[in-house]
Amino acid sequence: MLTAATAGAFMVGEGPLARAAWAIGIFGFACLASIVLYAAIGASLRDWLTRGSRLRVFNVAMGVSLAMTAIWMMLR
Repeated sequence: MLTAATAGAFMVGEGPLARAAWAIGIFGFACLASIVLYAAIGASLRDWLTRGSRLRVFNVAMGVSLAMTAIWMMLR
């Protein structure tokens, strides 16, 4: 949806190919940066979770978070 909105707003006018190249570059950079950040956080979290009972606490916290999200969505 973001791509469609961007295309509709910024591709109108002169130089649509140049504007498209800028949009592709910006979206590509943002995508690459988010993937690298996601992978780095995942790797450090994996190492952190191997010590002690952290994995169990993490899993319980994620389960509670998931259940609360489902309840919130049901009540809306």
